[in-house]
Amino acid sequence: MGKWQLFLVFFVSIFFLVLPNGFYHTVDRDEPKYLEAAREMMVKRDLVTPWFNCQPRFDKPVFTYWLVIAGYTLFGVNEFGGRFFISMFGVFTVLLLFLWLRKRVGETVALWAALSLLAMVDFAVMSSVAMPDVVLTFFITASLIAFFEERYLWTSLFCGFATLTKGPVGLVIPALVGFFFLLVTKDLRRISCIPWIRMAIIYLLSALPWYAVMVKIHGPAFFNQFFIFHNVKRFLYKIPGHSTQWWYYLANYPWMYLPLSPIFPFAFYKILLKGRGSLLTFAGVWFLVVFLFFQTAHTKLIHYLLPSFPPVAVVSAWFFYKRRWFRTLVVSFLAFLMVVKWTLMPYVDSLRVKPRLGMELGKLAASCKECRFAFFKYQSPELIYRSRVCIRRVDKDKLKALFEKERSVVVVTLDSKLKNLIGVKYRLLCEIKPLLEKHCIVVISNRSFDFSPFCAQNN
Repeated sequence: MGKWQLFLVFFVSIFFLVLPNGFYHTVDRDEPKYLEAAREMMVKRDLVTPWFNCQPRFDKPVFTYWLVIAGYTLFGVNEFGGRFFISMFGVFTVLLLFLWLRKRVGETVALWAALSLLAMVDFAVMSSVAMPDVVLTFFITASLIAFFEERYLWTSLFCGFATLTKGPVGLVIPALVGFFFLLVTKDLRRISCIPWIRMAIIYLLSALPWYAVMVKIHGPAFFNQFFIFHNVKRFLYKIPGHSTQWWYYLANYPWMYLPLSPIFPFAFYKILLKGRGSLLTFAGVWFLVVFLFFQTAHTKLIHYLLPSFPPVAVVSAWFFYKRRWFRTLVVSFLAFLMVVKWTLMPYVDSLRVKPRLGMELGKLAASCKECRFAFFKYQSPELIYRSRVCIRRVDKDKLKALFEKERSVVVVTLDSKLKNLIGVKYRLLCEIKPLLEKHCIVVISNRSFDFSPFCAQNN
């Protein structure tokens, strides 16, 4: 059996997902929180509790932070190091899908399914940022493949690591997919053959210890924040800053699954119409369960659907891999995304001012040990990560008190928020306009600091 397809998939995945990761900085919202939390864990020498902005962070389990710390240890505290092992899990997902399909249906289908997954837009994006979704996708994919191959102990182990990556969803999704697959194929008798006790022991040994330690250390605060708010309430209620519209995933489907979004519905319809064997039935159930589970959840985010991408690649490649236009589509889109990651994103990143502002704040903190930093009606995880400074949010009264009592206070806000500071005496240190953002970021203080060279260079 030839190995050139395996080497091709591996090297293309590395070239596409891993190598460009040091060419551009992180951007605001979620990724800087993971990168900074891992750095603070290293500083505190605490590998149990995630910390962000000098406070415990209970949003997600610890496994993703461990991966970031491992990358920092090998490559330094930078974006490439922080993203390295996350991106490698994207590579592992592609390779796992290839190896499974090569065993089941042959190398050609396996090759085009792997390349199709690699070329899908949101998979490419989430495999290039330090966030847990692609790691969760790998463990869910591994657990479901192990279930399909009737290797149940491996299924429970991978579910355990999925739970250690993103919580109970790492168990719920594989369990639902497995149950509905047996239901659709009328093979529920197989349930009696599953070694439930041994599976439960393996799952608990892999997932439970960290949760038990966190409950012991932090008590109800961790339980309420992680389990009640970030799992139960996210599923049942609207969370600020997240979409809840029923049509959210349907509206984003066309670009999320590119380049397969136009053709997957036709392939999926063929499965529903005629059925094509247990493997395709399994892939169809896999996709449908993941999609409907997150469609049912009240809080919706695009990357929640990432575990549904492998079956989309399998089904699409199975029905269309013989078509020249399909191969051209996949290769062309992969080449396009490579150009974007290797050239366009670094160029756009060079125009951004937030990374440089964050580093400027870090330099100020290093030279002014007594300085305190704050956000007013604004917050930027990116500035926290780049500055390596804890920056707390304050209201007007707290800010006024800090300006009167503290010798040196530096505040970051927006130009539109300065009208709320009537009666507060401050000095305007700098005003810069971030790329593609509506408002300018302003830096104010109760003391005079020389920001003029930085402001002149970045305006």
